[in-house]
Amino acid sequence: GTTKLRFLFSKPKDAQPEPEIVVWMDLEVLKHEGSVWTYSLHFEGQHYKRIIHVDESDVNPNIFNERLIDKVFLQKAATRSNQLW
Repeated sequence: GTTKLRFLFSKPKDAQPEPEIVVWMDLEVLKHEGSVWTYSLHFEGQHYKRIIHVDESDVNPNIFNERLIDKVFLQKAATRSNQLW
């Protein structure tokens, strides 16, 4: 079977250890050949997936853009601050 993982990202603070906003990302292992792993990333249940390839023998810190998590976090924060009706 395929391996699926869910990661939760938040920004807790001393004043609020239980954050109001949590961003989640599902990761699915698509393929593993030699030292290269191929993953599919899905943020917040979006249909659009991001495919990344990670080579165990040559770790590249730029393979995943962490600003994407911040963008999703800011979108959720903006939605929470605006009235929906």
